[in-house]
Amino acid sequence: MYEAAFNFFLAVGVRDKKVALLISSHDNKKNAYFGKEGFVFTLPALHQLLMAYDHRVSSTYIDCRKMLYRSEINTRLAKHGYHIVLQQSSPTNHVDSNCYCLARLSPQTDT
Repeated sequence: MYEAAFNFFLAVGVRDKKVALLISSHDNKKNAYFGKEGFVFTLPALHQLLMAYDHRVSSTYIDCRKMLYRSEINTRLAKHGYHIVLQQSSPTNHVDSNCYCLARLSPQTDT
C-alpha cells in the first residue's frame, strides 16, 4: 500500500494524465483538487483516490491513514523534488478534516 501511495504522489507531481483525470472526476472536488500551490487533499479524499488508483490499497481508511503517518513518504518524495505539507487546519484541527498539499520543494539558495 505504501508503494501505491508513493507512486500516486509522483504521478500527481508530474501531472500524469491518468491521475489528473482520476482527480478531476472525483466526486468531492472541494476535498481533492489541483490548486495554485499543488495538489490539495483531505486524507479521506486521498484514500478514495488511492483505492481507485491501485487495488493494493487497503479499503480501510484508518489503516491507510496510519500507513501514511508511519511512513517516510516525505523523505522519499523530497528526493524527487516534492513534499506534503499541512495547508490548512480545520476548525477542529482533526487530521481527517485538515487540508494537505503535495507541492514542489522550493529551490535552496546558497547565501
